[in-house]
Amino acid sequence: MTKITRKNWINWVAAALILATLLGGFFSALINKGLESSEAAGWMQAIGTVAAIVGAALGIAWQINDNAQRASVAAQAETDRQISALRFEVNNLLKALHSELSAFKTSVDRIRKRMDENEALKSHGMFAMVYPDMTPKFWVYSGCTSKLGLIQRDQLRTDIVRLYAELGTTFATLNLNSFHASRLHDGTSETDQSKIAMQRMAPLLTQQIQQLQSELDRVCQEIIQDVG
Repeated sequence: MTKITRKNWINWVAAALILATLLGGFFSALINKGLESSEAAGWMQAIGTVAAIVGAALGIAWQINDNAQRASVAAQAETDRQISALRFEVNNLLKALHSELSAFKTSVDRIRKRMDENEALKSHGMFAMVYPDMTPKFWVYSGCTSKLGLIQRDQLRTDIVRLYAELGTTFATLNLNSFHASRLHDGTSETDQSKIAMQRMAPLLTQQIQQLQSELDRVCQEIIQDVG
C-alpha cells in the first residue's frame, strides 16, 4: 500500500484537488443539465480517465515499493549469511590457534617442572639441561596470519600476536641455554665460560617461562570465551 510521506504529499494534494474539481463540475452539470446531458457525460468521462490514471499510478507505486521491500529483505538475508559465514571462519581460526597454543602450553609446563626439579639451578643458579632444538614451528599461526584481521576484538588479536612473539623469544633463549649446557657436558667449552653464560641466562629464562605460563593460560581462556 502506498503511504503518504513528506516526499509525495504534494502529489496527493494535487490529485485530491483535481478530483474535487472534476466532481464539482460533474455535480454542477448534473444539477443544471441533468444526468443524461452531454456535459454531465463529459465530466463523467473525465473522472473515469483521471481515476484510471490515478489507479495505474498507485499500482506502479505499489509495485516499486514491493520490489524495494523484497530487495531490502534479500539484501538483509545476504548480509546475515555473510556474517554467519565470517563468524564460522573466525571460530575455526580461533579453535585452531587454541589447539596450537595448548600444545605449547603443555611443553612450557613440562619445562617449568624440569626447572623446579633441576638441582644445578637450585644450587649453582644455572639450568644445566640439554634439550633438542626447541625452535618452535608455528604451523597454524604461520598459515593464518593473513586472516588474523578477521578477529573482531583488537585486544585479543594483539594478545595472540604478542604471545607468539614471546614464545619465539623464550624458546630461542632455551636453545641458547641448551647449547651452552651441551658444550659444558661434552667438554667442548671452557667450564667457566659455559657456567657464566648459563648463570646469566637462568634468571631471564626463569622469568620468561613463568610469564609465558601465565600468558598462555590467559590468552587460551580468552579464545575460549570468544568462540561463539
